[in-house]
Amino acid sequence: MDVLYDKVGAQASANLFSLVMTARANGIEPFAYLSELFDRLPTATTVEAVEALLPWNLRPLTTIGSMRMRNHD
Repeated sequence: MDVLYDKVGAQASANLFSLVMTARANGIEPFAYLSELFDRLPTATTVEAVEALLPWNLRPLTTIGSMRMRNHD
């Protein structure tokens, strides 16, 4: 049974690492991206809405006091 949890944990870690590295590769600060992703993901109910949250479809939007992301125009 422990092997199953190890595989699930390893897959979850790999998924998170992939998101972090993809954000970095697209010039997006990973913490800001993940924060925005986790805020918006619960309301993404279509494939298009989820795809809009991928790092290459977002760009940084710096506001006073915080970094936010927005979709490319």
